[in-house]
Order: sequence, then structure tokens, then C-alpha cells
Amino acid sequence: MFPGSRRSPLLGALGAAVLLLSACGGASDAGTPATGKGTPLKVAFANYTEAGPVFHATTVRLDQQVAETGAAVEIKWFDNAGDPAKMLSNANLMVQAKPDVLIEYPVAENSAGVKKVFEKSGIPCIALNLPLQGCAFINIDNPKMGKSAAAIAAAEAKKRGWTAADTTVLIGQNATAGPSVNGNVTAFYSAFADAFGLPPVAEDAITPTTTTIGANGIQFDGKSDQNVSFNAVRGLLAGLDKGRKLVLYTCNDDETQGAYRAVQDAGRSADVIVVGHGGGREDTLKALRDDPNWIAQDVFFEEYWGEYVIAMAQAMKGGATPPELTILPSTTIGKADLGKFYDPATLKLKLLPPLDETNSYLAKGGFLQLVGNIEGLK
Repeated sequence: MFPGSRRSPLLGALGAAVLLLSACGGASDAGTPATGKGTPLKVAFANYTEAGPVFHATTVRLDQQVAETGAAVEIKWFDNAGDPAKMLSNANLMVQAKPDVLIEYPVAENSAGVKKVFEKSGIPCIALNLPLQGCAFINIDNPKMGKSAAAIAAAEAKKRGWTAADTTVLIGQNATAGPSVNGNVTAFYSAFADAFGLPPVAEDAITPTTTTIGANGIQFDGKSDQNVSFNAVRGLLAGLDKGRKLVLYTCNDDETQGAYRAVQDAGRSADVIVVGHGGGREDTLKALRDDPNWIAQDVFFEEYWGEYVIAMAQAMKGGATPPELTILPSTTIGKADLGKFYDPATLKLKLLPPLDETNSYLAKGGFLQLVGNIEGLK
């Protein structure tokens, strides 16, 4: 785990290299993405936690991209450590750093304390994945992925001959994070029930305090952590008949991996299907490719979220007004779809999906062009 605040170790080599900051708003020293001439962008970026591989991958990739492109982006990193108190403490330190833009990956939705600190500073802010009042919001479409994941899972369960009489759906949430993070989980169960013939359950009927869902559903709080999820599911399995077929889906791949490990340790690997929900990490893509039980993967390219957030910060500094919600790219892929976005042999990213009407303004900053990994963007 990193300390609460750190300067990106890769920035020292950037020297005087610079990057276009935005044509929107007409910065007088704006250049082009090719020449990279412009005023450096300074951001303070608080990550959800650096202890979880899902979240830490964003930090590593963005530092790498800044260094490789020679972009004039100065990042001061902060680690919220999954702790609301730490997040509030970091908010004060972020403001003291006097960046152009504050970037917050909140631990909890709409923290009143952090909102007050940011508002008082007058510095523009961006909230990533969880909303924060007063900040521009960028997020994936979680419910959409939950529904597409459910369709694949229900089809596979039927193919294996499973029925409503012998199937249990395990869904893993992070209760503290709120509906923005857990929307995929509630949408998954509701859509799976409809497709598989279970008693119907409305998405909003599954709350953070829900534990059992009729005779077929169990919700556990994995707190976005592998070990917490492992222990939670190990305890659940001890009281669940060994003849039950298991469908596993959670709010992120750290939870999924911990929960799946518990299933494997309990000797129940023959009767489980898993759908991952993650940024496209190599370990979970390998599971999709090689593990017959890991049948699908929500990919929202979390490892690459940093480039979109930096582009958003550039656009805002240049005068752009973001929409109410800027959508990050996401999709659900089955085993046969792996090669569309990733090299099946190396599992390296081929291309990110093209920008759309909700996020096309991100191209105005220039950073995405420098990175050069988005379909149709040059």
C-alpha cells in the first residue's frame, strides 16, 4: 500500500515536454497533439485504494502513459485506502497542492465533508465511478453490463441443464460504495431471474442490507476485497447444500476472484459458472480464455481509466462544460469475443472502443491522441 500522498515517480523525466490542453475555451498557448506544446496540466488524483490490484492498475498505467508520451501532465497521487476518513483527510491535502483539477475516486457516494472542502477551494473537480456533488462525473454503465452478463450466464446455466430447483446465485456487493458501484449486481440478479425462470425481483428491491433473495439468491458484502470475499463465501458455502449449482457475479474482479477461490477450496468447482466484472486485467482475461467455469467478462478497461480522466481534466481546464455523466467504455464479452479487443495469446489490449456522443469532447484535450489506443481517434 502506498502512503497517503506521493508524487508520481515517472514525472521527473518529463522535463519540458508539453501537451495540448484544449482547443475548447481557446487557451492562448495551445498547440497540437503532435507537437505537444502547451501549459502543463497539474492534477491531484486520489485513488480508491492502492492495495487492490483492480484500482492500483489505474495508477500504474497512467504513470506509464504520461512517461511514454512525454505529456506535460503532473500528477500528485493520494491513496484513500478504502477509508472515508482517509478520503476526507486527503481532500484537504489535495486542495493544499493547488492543482488545476482535483480528481477524486470516492470511497463513498456524495461525501458531504469532501464536497465542502472542494467547494471552498474553488478548484474544478472530477468524481470517478462514484458521484460527488459539485464535481463532474465520469462512470461506466453498470446496470447495462449487469443485464448483458445475466443473459450470458442464464444461457450457459440452461445449457448445462441447471434449473430453478437446484441453482443458487451468489452476488457480491460493496455496501459502502452505494448503487453506482452495485448497480451491475442488482441488475444482474433481476435480469438473470427473468431469463432463467426464477421468481421476478426488481432491481431496487435488492438493497445494501439484503442477504437472501427468495430461495435462489444470496448477497454478500465483499467490500471490493479478495480476502473479505473469500471469507464471506467460505462461510456461506458451509451452510449451502453441496448439490446446489452456483452462479457467481460481483461488483469487481477482486471480489470475484476471492469468492471463486472459496468455491474451489470447498471442492465445488464442477458446479459453478463465473462472470467477471473488471477492467480487463490479464489475470481475469486469462481465466476467461482458459477456465471453463469463467464463461464471460464485463470489460470496462479500468486499467485505462486514467487517460480518460486526464483528457476530461484537460477539457475542463480549457473551458469545456462536461455533460451530467461522461460514459467510460464498457462491454460484456464471452469466450468467443476475447479476440475483438485483446490478443488471445498475449492478452494485450488491441484497441479501446471509439468515443461516442457522451464522451467525444474528451478528444479536445489531446492526451488521448498522444496515447493512441482508441479506435478511430488520431
